[in-house]
Amino acid sequence: MSKKIIIFIAVLVLTGLIFAGCSSKTDLKPPTSSDKAKKGPQTFVPANTTPEKYLEKYYTFYQQKKWKEAYKLLPAESKAKRTEKEFEQRNESMPLKSFKVIKKEQQKTSMAVTVRMVLEGQPAGFDKWDTQWIFIKHSKGWLVSNYQVAVAK
Repeated sequence: MSKKIIIFIAVLVLTGLIFAGCSSKTDLKPPTSSDKAKKGPQTFVPANTTPEKYLEKYYTFYQQKKWKEAYKLLPAESKAKRTEKEFEQRNESMPLKSFKVIKKEQQKTSMAVTVRMVLEGQPAGFDKWDTQWIFIKHSKGWLVSNYQVAVAK
């Protein structure tokens, strides 16, 4: 076989591989209503309760290892990512010694509340964690939108 034919075949194979990779089913697209349905019902702060009091309730359940009750208070997005049993297994290994709301930032349509957690039995530098919870104003009250966790500075 001549060099030109081998090069031509190699180019065809590479081109095919590139197009096969580009036509993947994992293309990014905006969420649809069916994607939202997979999350289950949205989580709202009960009427006459502030987001801070809501979080105090969540972390009290966590501290008391009342996993079922704590799980119910999670944002819908978090419940869609892990089952109640997975939530329990993950958190069982991180006993909560104490917690405190350390920061609250409110805007017209949203609120960010940061909670400092102190965990038992963790090495120094990994025993304090900050969780920032995001709440969105909604016609039904405060929507528990999501949260992010990071090692405390």
